Amino acid sequence: DRFIPRKVEELKRMFVVKVASGLRHSVALSEEGKVFTFGDNSSGQLGILGSSSGNGKVHRVNSLWDAVPSKRGIEIAAG
Repeated sequence: DRFIPRKVEELKRMFVVKVASGLRHSVALSEEGKVFTFGDNSSGQLGILGSSSGNGKVHRVNSLWDAVPSKRGIEIAAG
């Protein structure tokens, strides 16, 4: 069941400093300022273009890192 908290194996090597969650998606912020999303993407809430599903994977929000100059996340929210 997806409503039961679980360990996110893909983030076990990250030092996560903040976590936010919506009804069907979550956001994590690492100490380095990297932002990760996982869960439902039916309304684009994961920041994944062209996909209505998060596919059960953790995704780094690349738009922050692809910007020139690259950006670091300092705060996260999910609703």
